[in-house]
Amino acid sequence: MSKYLKLFFLLIFTIYAQEVPTKDTNSSDENLRLMYQVFTYSSDLKNAYKVAKKGVKDYPESLFWHKNLAQVAQWLDKRAEVIEQYIFIYAKTKDEEMGEKILSYALQSYQYEKAVPILRQKVLQNPSVKNIKDMIFVYDKVGSPEESAKFLIELSNKKNANVSWSLEAMNIYMQLGEMEKLEQLVKKIEKRENLDLNTTQKLSNYYISQKNIQKSYNILLRTTINNKSKESIKYYQNISDIGWYLQDPKNAAKASKQLFIQGVARLIDIERIIYYYTELEPTLGQKALLYGSKEFDNKYFYNTYITNLYEKKQYKKLAKEFEKIEK
Repeated sequence: MSKYLKLFFLLIFTIYAQEVPTKDTNSSDENLRLMYQVFTYSSDLKNAYKVAKKGVKDYPESLFWHKNLAQVAQWLDKRAEVIEQYIFIYAKTKDEEMGEKILSYALQSYQYEKAVPILRQKVLQNPSVKNIKDMIFVYDKVGSPEESAKFLIELSNKKNANVSWSLEAMNIYMQLGEMEKLEQLVKKIEKRENLDLNTTQKLSNYYISQKNIQKSYNILLRTTINNKSKESIKYYQNISDIGWYLQDPKNAAKASKQLFIQGVARLIDIERIIYYYTELEPTLGQKALLYGSKEFDNKYFYNTYITNLYEKKQYKKLAKEFEKIEK
């Protein structure tokens, strides 16, 4: 573009900048758009920015001007301006892609306050683990972690709410030392039915922190568990150990039995099975004795197994064991 043509457009822009009234609104908008194109094509970003600012001022509802002001502001590294325009566009269009842009730009430029409403909206639309983690992170960055806890509790009050939202709120209150709010939330979660392992473990840990082992144990007993999961091993070990400590041999031995069935019984589990099930379930008791004698090279278990066969008058099994001994 020639120097004179550029000066011509600058002159037009100056007239508009002085807000000289015009009768033809559409013509005014077209002229502004033309000037914006000329300045951007000639890489005159400062004047392009001025034109875009005027466009937003004269046509405050125009998405065209808000988008272009955001674009030229980004080129000029005017980060606050970029986010302001993005937020306006998002409020008008509810465009998810624009929401992602705001979030990304706000986080990159450390303007976490701007990211908060977008993340709240994202969580409402899709309360995924990632979205919730991002929201908690941002609230933490703006110094208001308790706000994310409040928001999560609001979510958990909805129908078909996921218990994990309440558990995240629990973590926040625990970190903040808000014990009264934490206690209220724990009692609320306890009222739910079919508590999964993760939930009962969180509640159990809370009661352990309060030095209430009995309550911790009672919560664990309410767990709905998949015996094939890896977590089930640790769960049954805890039930067996705590139950035995609290003099609840029935549930303790039952947990040890599950470990035995899964083939991961400890020495202490075999001892508890033998103690509780030898008379109640003789076959199980014998299997545990034989397993323990081989797995842990325990002669006492084997001698007890032989004695048990004799007492139960199972002479055929006893004869086979003597044959093995002779060999």
